[in-house]
Amino acid sequence: MRRIRIALSFRAVRLPAGLALALWTGSCAIQLERPRAAPVHPVEGLWSSVEDDYNESGRGQLLYVSSPGADEYPYKFVLFQYYMRDLTVSGKRMFFVRRTGVVDTSDQEVLLKQTNFQSGYRDNIAEGEEPEFWPVADFEPETLKRNFGVGDELDLLRFAESGAEMEGDDYHFRRLLPAAGSGDSAVQSGELNIAYVIGVRKDGQAALSISFNPAMHVAGSRRVVWNLTGQNGQLKIQSLVGDLAEAQVVGGSVRRGDVLLMPGWKPQVEYRRQLSRQEVLRRIQRGEPVPREDLIRVLGKDAAN
Repeated sequence: MRRIRIALSFRAVRLPAGLALALWTGSCAIQLERPRAAPVHPVEGLWSSVEDDYNESGRGQLLYVSSPGADEYPYKFVLFQYYMRDLTVSGKRMFFVRRTGVVDTSDQEVLLKQTNFQSGYRDNIAEGEEPEFWPVADFEPETLKRNFGVGDELDLLRFAESGAEMEGDDYHFRRLLPAAGSGDSAVQSGELNIAYVIGVRKDGQAALSISFNPAMHVAGSRRVVWNLTGQNGQLKIQSLVGDLAEAQVVGGSVRRGDVLLMPGWKPQVEYRRQLSRQEVLRRIQRGEPVPREDLIRVLGKDAAN
């Protein structure tokens, strides 16, 4: 059942303020429409709005979802919208809206539950007429205009049959890369260190990117360039400011809309994430099948305790 938007006029209806607020809150509540469960498609990683045009520079909407790291550790998300404008009065300015929160899932749904909202901008003092690439060294510190905690459900997204898209009432995203494959956890943590290329210098030798885990970005470290056609290049991070990074192209090529990952990252052919202890116990109680690896891991841990 899709959410229905209802416009109320308190003046016309003349309801008591408390009752009107209760009715409004109830009509706007969003929740999972299916039982809570692990998703049948990977939700971790980076998604972009289907409305984004990679040929149009200076704007985008990105959804980053991080993997659960331990039992009962929920998915977390960052929804980042940016607009880069060269204004007559203030000069080069990157406006942004950053929403963060946690993710609840059913087998076919993804519920974004927002816990914090930020909006602001970064000025860039670089001179020149290159709209697609602003040097990181010329960015000023981030200026926050709004920053407050919230507690609302942002949108209920539903997987397309292929798992390559998620769509809700307000947002529609497409996956930018497949889930990580099995292997060395240090290598596969590349999915926790995703960056997105928002600009490339005219000569093609440097790229500007947004990182979704800036603490793992280190000057001098290398990244591989990924898009849906595979790995196409290598970059070396040169300079950083906040969640922005500038990197030199040291092999292959890069373009706006590409994803940067740690070297050694490999896509996964068949997706299956580890179930948490709580999910295993719920499946056992409902008589649902539990993968053998998850059963041994959880029951073995309980026996040890």
